Amino acid sequence: MHQGRWMEATDDYRHIRVAFYVALTNDACKRVALLRAIKKLLPDVGIIRVKSDGYCRFYLRVNGKKDMEIAKPRIVTVKLVRRSSSSQY
Repeated sequence: MHQGRWMEATDDYRHIRVAFYVALTNDACKRVALLRAIKKLLPDVGIIRVKSDGYCRFYLRVNGKKDMEIAKPRIVTVKLVRRSSSSQY
């Protein structure tokens, strides 16, 4: 990544916004009640549905309709901590 783009993405090296996902098979995504229960425990984690042909979808099918809300992650801001050049790893 170009330095200018990295500085923009990290707010001048201070923090970065990330999203966490889990990828599940199409068949696993049919268990909507279970996924809703898991989502209550892990609200920050999004769901990617992997179809049998290998294509990914960022939504689930619930009663034949797209449900993007259950698959949506929460964006998490991570503070970046810079070590001083004199510190050891």
